[in-house]
Amino acid sequence: MDLPSYDGRGLVNLIAELEARLGGRAPAARLESGLAELIPPASTYVLVLLDGLGDGQLSHRTLEALPAARVARLEAGFCTTTTTSLATVSTGLPPSQHGLLGHLLWLPEVGRVVNTLKWVDLTGATVNYQTAALLPPPNLWERLSAAGIEAIPASVYVAAEMTAPGCVKHTARGDLVIGDLSGLQGTDESRRHQLGRLATLFGRAGISCTVSENIAGELWTKLIMNCAYNAISALSRSRYGRMVRSPWTRELMRQVIEEVVAVGRAAGVQFPSVNLVEAGLTLAETMPNAISSTAQDLARGKRTEIDSLNGYVARRGAELGVATPVNQTLHALVKLLEEAA
Repeated sequence: MDLPSYDGRGLVNLIAELEARLGGRAPAARLESGLAELIPPASTYVLVLLDGLGDGQLSHRTLEALPAARVARLEAGFCTTTTTSLATVSTGLPPSQHGLLGHLLWLPEVGRVVNTLKWVDLTGATVNYQTAALLPPPNLWERLSAAGIEAIPASVYVAAEMTAPGCVKHTARGDLVIGDLSGLQGTDESRRHQLGRLATLFGRAGISCTVSENIAGELWTKLIMNCAYNAISALSRSRYGRMVRSPWTRELMRQVIEEVVAVGRAAGVQFPSVNLVEAGLTLAETMPNAISSTAQDLARGKRTEIDSLNGYVARRGAELGVATPVNQTLHALVKLLEEAA
């Protein structure tokens, strides 16, 4: 099924027009001829987007020259144009391939336009969709590597909360674990030196930072903590200390952790040689007053990261044939609250 045309006057049409001129092909319908004629031929184009306040920004006293220079107006076919542009820039793909066209997306798999904030179609009917499929391969890590960007994996342990607009309260910890996905044994000396220098730099700033030989295991260990605490803290509106004092909650957390460990091991992850259930429950001792970011997002009516936590474990478990009923349940309950918000 073809993508919508946007009537030749939208941001997607402009991107298609520029890609056709520079790359020789149009991934979607190009600008209507009247608008296309306003863009002179060139080997380089600079695209400046005024989003959020729209034309209202042009009335600012520092922008007096811009309104007079405007030659045309483009329509935003969806409620967020910046999303489309950033997706194109970050993936290197045209809108017709990366599929991100704002909060309202055309999803060929379901044959409908879907509101991805509430996951309903234009009639209000609920749409069941695996959100992991929204961005195409290669994944972010592979795209960064291909672009020559030396991203360093890091696991962050810090507790903070927004106590008021513009006010962040640090409640516990603040330490980092960094490393290389190939493992330090397969890392060249320059990379080792880079990691060591970075850890030293953080240390001088008063931030504890260690270099791990198994950063993949560290990242999955952090995933265990997030899966064990975030959803339950959000659903019960409880801080971490209270959660682990309850025998019912401790048992629930144990089941969550064991499911994540089973999925990780099936995926080939080498976990640290510790009792991961005990490590998970002990985390609350270092940050008893913490409340999860998921709980804070729900309180502010924002979309949470639950799809990348318990939701990811449930999806990966299904791919590997590992049952994850507890993680799947927690994911579903948080999504239900998201819809209500």
